[in-house]
Amino acid sequence: ETVLFNYGWFLSFAGRHADAIAMAERGVALRPTLANPHRNLGVAHGYAGNAADAAKAMRDCIGLDARVTICHIYLAFALLRQGEADAAAAELAAAEKLFGANPTPATLSSVAHGYYRAGRGEDAARLFARVQKIAADGGVVGAGSWPLGYLAIGDADQAYAWLTRAVEKVERGEPDEGFFNLMIIKANVAANPVLDEPGFRALRERIGKL
Repeated sequence: ETVLFNYGWFLSFAGRHADAIAMAERGVALRPTLANPHRNLGVAHGYAGNAADAAKAMRDCIGLDARVTICHIYLAFALLRQGEADAAAAELAAAEKLFGANPTPATLSSVAHGYYRAGRGEDAARLFARVQKIAADGGVVGAGSWPLGYLAIGDADQAYAWLTRAVEKVERGEPDEGFFNLMIIKANVAANPVLDEPGFRALRERIGKL
């Protein structure tokens, strides 16, 4: 299961979405009663921009195990793409309840951005403030996590500056704790129009370029 997910994620990262979906579908066929294969399929569809298919897979995942945080987050992303802001906000709130005491900055940033896209500015700012506190307290916040955080508070200039740094890190082959957030940005899974502006689009095209 882990091998299938990692390889499928690599295929998505490389832009081979049909192959990634096929890999995830294979995982579901092998283990249809487990939640995670449906999670993997939902992520693959989400990166491919298939909102309806992503939502179905994530609902299947939640139906099997409602404790899988990422399924609530990616279901929210799919709902945002379908214009269902209130339903998306409810899924983000469900994800928050599953965070535990120490959610990662990457998770906080991605959910903050989701709240912003759902029109929940106060919730977005609240979660991004937690990311900023982690950094202020000496914690590690990956370069890839800052762009979503700044987008969550409507600061496109800082988001662009941090995305530039994150992309340059990837191009140098350096690891980054916010790496998975870069895929959220690359695929624009929450359909943020700012990320479709020319400067941001040029940076997104550099993420995962082989």
